[in-house]
Amino acid sequence: MDAEGLKALFEPVGTVAVKRMFGGQGVYADGLCFAIQSQGEVYLKTDAESEKVYADAGSAPFVYVARGKPNPDPFLTAAGRLGVAARDCLALEDSHNGVRAAHAAGMMTVMVPDLLEPTDEMREKCLAIAESLHHVREMIDQGARVAR
Repeated sequence: MDAEGLKALFEPVGTVAVKRMFGGQGVYADGLCFAIQSQGEVYLKTDAESEKVYADAGSAPFVYVARGKPNPDPFLTAAGRLGVAARDCLALEDSHNGVRAAHAAGMMTVMVPDLLEPTDEMREKCLAIAESLHHVREMIDQGARVAR
């Protein structure tokens, strides 16, 4: 959502300012930040009382991960939208930072190298290193046969 969309969303609050922050945008009223937009999600500032209301409604908290570090948020957001625990998801990644982020999210991770070869760190963080997506499908089919 862009700055104008955020201003329209919060129009009932009154005049708000939108400033870039955390790779997203902060929403301010009277100089105080009360919301953050990051990766398409809007997070409202909470207190101890309202935090429980939002959690009971299924809202996840905003967690900031410093720039330059692998960010698990996209993986956690995807799992949340699917209604599946991250630990029950399989992430397929071709980049080192993608593997790091999926692993940090707690997902089962398979690296399918493209431009970057796997390192010892990647091997430690992944369930497997697959030669191709066809190889991943074979691994899943074999796992399904074993699980039956």
